[in-house]
Amino acid sequence: MTEVSAVTTTFRRPSSAIDRVTRVLDAFTGIEGRQSLGEVTAVAGLPRSTVFRILTQLVELNWLDHAARGYELGPRAHGLGSRARDYRLLRAATARPVRALHARTSALIQLGVIEGGWLYLLDEVGPTGYAFDDRGPERLHPAHHALGLSLLASMPAERVDKILRNSKGPQLGAGDSWGLHQQLVAVRRRHGVAVLPDTAMTQGAGTIAAPVAGPEGVVAAISLSPDRAASMAELVPKVASAAREASRELLRITR
Repeated sequence: MTEVSAVTTTFRRPSSAIDRVTRVLDAFTGIEGRQSLGEVTAVAGLPRSTVFRILTQLVELNWLDHAARGYELGPRAHGLGSRARDYRLLRAATARPVRALHARTSALIQLGVIEGGWLYLLDEVGPTGYAFDDRGPERLHPAHHALGLSLLASMPAERVDKILRNSKGPQLGAGDSWGLHQQLVAVRRRHGVAVLPDTAMTQGAGTIAAPVAGPEGVVAAISLSPDRAASMAELVPKVASAAREASRELLRITR
C-alpha cells in the first residue's frame, strides 16, 4: 500500500465566499495609496482570477474604487467608521493659497472634494473668515458647482456616470447627462478650469474652479466666487495659480 503524505500549503483554503472577500479587503488594511491587482493577489493568497472577480464586484458595490493606478477603499468602506477621509494634509497644503487668493480678490474661496457621490465643501474663506470649522463640511450635488465640474473633468466618463448614479441628490435626465459631459469636455480643454455663470447658488458674478493634484492625481479643487461683477477672464489665471501652488505644496508634504 502506497503511503500518501500530506501536502502543506502556505495559505489555508478559504472556507467561504466571505472568507475570500475578507482576504481581499485585508490587502488594504493600513495601506496608503492604491494597490495593484498583483499586490492584492500576493496578500490575499488566492488565484489571480478569483481576486480580480472579487475586486470587480467590490468596485461595483462601492466598497473599493478603481482607477488606472489600481484599487483603493471606496466611499462605502470609508463610511463605516466616519463619513469623510482624513483631509488634514490637504487642508494644510491649501490653507496658504486659499487665504492668499481671498486677500488678493476679496472673493469667496472654497475648497471641495468629491466623495461617495457628493461634493463636500471642506473649507471656505469669505468676508467672515473661515467657515465649516465647527459645523462640518457642506455637501452639494457635484454637477451643480464649478468645484464639482473641475473634479469630474479629471475622471473618465464611466467613473463620472457612476458617481452621479451614487449621488443621493436629484438624478440627471438623459439630456442633462449629455449636456454635463459636453461641459466636462470644455473643462478638460481648459486643463480642468471650470467656469460657471451667475446662479442662485453663487450669488455673484459666477464661479471659477481649478483642480488640486496630489501624488495619485486630482484630489480636490479650489473655487472663487466674486461678490460683485468682475472680469472672469482676469480671475481665471489667479485661481489656476492658487491651485497649482496648492498642488506643489501637497506633493511636497506627502512625499
